[in-house]
Amino acid sequence: MSAHSVAKGKRKKMTHLFDRGAGFLVVDELDRPIPSPESFSEEQWEFKKVARAFMDREVIPHAKALENKDLNLMRQLMLKAGEQGLLMVEIPEAYGGLGLGITTASIVGEEFSREANFSVTAVAHMGIGTLPVVFFGTHEAKSEILPKSATGEWIGAYCLTEPGSGSDAMAARTSALSTDQGWSVNGNKQFITNAGFADYFCVFAQVDPEASENGRNFTGFVAKMEDGGIEIGPEEHKMGVRGSSTCPVTFNDCGVPTDNLLGKVGKGHRIAFGVLNVGRLKLAAGAAGGIKQGLNRIIAYTSERRQFDKAISEFALTRSKIGVLVVKTYAIESALYRCSGEIDKALEELDPAAEDYGERKVKILEEFAVECAAMKIFGSEMLDEAVDEFVQLHGGYGFIEDYFAEGAYRNSRINRIWEGTNEINRMLIPGTIMRKALKGQLMEIVTAQQALMQELATGQVKLPDYEGIGADALETAARLRRLAVYVMGMAGAVHGTGMVREQESLVGCADLVILSYVVDSAGRRAHQAGDELMGKMADLYAALALDQARMIAQRQLIDLGASESLNMLEPLLRPTTTNVTKLSREIGDAAITAEGYPLKT
Repeated sequence: MSAHSVAKGKRKKMTHLFDRGAGFLVVDELDRPIPSPESFSEEQWEFKKVARAFMDREVIPHAKALENKDLNLMRQLMLKAGEQGLLMVEIPEAYGGLGLGITTASIVGEEFSREANFSVTAVAHMGIGTLPVVFFGTHEAKSEILPKSATGEWIGAYCLTEPGSGSDAMAARTSALSTDQGWSVNGNKQFITNAGFADYFCVFAQVDPEASENGRNFTGFVAKMEDGGIEIGPEEHKMGVRGSSTCPVTFNDCGVPTDNLLGKVGKGHRIAFGVLNVGRLKLAAGAAGGIKQGLNRIIAYTSERRQFDKAISEFALTRSKIGVLVVKTYAIESALYRCSGEIDKALEELDPAAEDYGERKVKILEEFAVECAAMKIFGSEMLDEAVDEFVQLHGGYGFIEDYFAEGAYRNSRINRIWEGTNEINRMLIPGTIMRKALKGQLMEIVTAQQALMQELATGQVKLPDYEGIGADALETAARLRRLAVYVMGMAGAVHGTGMVREQESLVGCADLVILSYVVDSAGRRAHQAGDELMGKMADLYAALALDQARMIAQRQLIDLGASESLNMLEPLLRPTTTNVTKLSREIGDAAITAEGYPLKT
């Protein structure tokens, strides 16, 4: 069965603080279930099955050839993926796609991550290479490009980064000069994924820079290879994902017709950053899939490898290490599909045929920018921790190319850099929350800060009383939310309008927000599923996260000159009573018995 036959469903509209980005910071109640893998539809599970079978049958057997940069093979595999309907998930039905949501796209991306080179190629094409056209392309551009993109006949690339502008994307020097037919694009782009065989490029440039007030009129376009004026440089020799195509791209008087303008002149930032929000979220899906794939292999290896007359997997520390890897995967999965599900709920209210569909969709993605950034950071860093452990559990063999751990270690590292560096994403999180609060879009944050200050002053911090599976994790999440709100409030009070320059403080606040979101997601998922193993996973991750949050909060408050508040915060900072050693061994045992990730996947 292919993905073509999978139908989409509808959910009822609901109004809740969860419908607003960062609203989770002030919600203690369990009055609304969160989306999770347990709420996947039968059709979404079928997508996972189709994507997994495709990877097993067509891609993984050719992993070595892909690693050696066989780009002809890569193009053939993209066509085969298109035949299975796996590249058209988010393309509207009117243009040859399936018109499905971010959750389904993330499910497919998670399966693609089982082979890194194909994953990077396919996900870049489906996401940043195609979504700018989906969101902001003219009818003419969509009609020409999207049907071919859906089948893999045409491959897309995204040209944002330049030799002199990476994180500071708006400082791009590529220009687009007006002509009678449209625009003439000139400039250099750097590190362009899929450039070696792309058929079209979503490129960002400054329109008529000499005529604009500040030399900036940042705008998006679609340039087609067949129209000429595009020169592809040599393939980069990368540390990891060596089999994906990455080249510099030069535009030399590249003619772009009027119909290939994306959105409005001067509004390219809305396109660029809106699409990146989607990419950040999907990166977490790739991280979850990568750890799951690695877990299967590391459990097989440690069960076969013997030292001191027994399998390595029988040693307590190995079992604990595997248990912690499982828990981190569960944490990513819980927060990832919560976020994608909440976004999909909001997107279901939009009419894909409306003229302002793209603009409205980007507004929804901007609404959840905090959660998307959090997932990019958390997923990439948990994957890095996992691949490091994969190498360690292999011992010396982990340093040898013949073993998967070596490649996994190299391939993982880029994730903390692209889709916006983790540093940039960290600074985005508290800045976005504070702006929303000051604009009255999330006044509940201000109210929560004021209430918490009063409670701390009287020594009576009010915490919800949870019962049942996941109760420890839920209580920890409640404490972490309050801690994040308190530290952000103190940082804002101390730094005032200069907060934007206090990057270390922004990073610390961001980490507290991320931990709050992930623990809350893990606890809510376990509680609503009523699953004992999930409850253990949630409680274990909560204990580990609280240890980390305690150190972050202490350092932040000391640096803010507010160390006297640490004693007042003891109700929030005290450790849990969770037996970390016991739970990590038990969860590790469950994974070893299951020969992989012990939940349905």
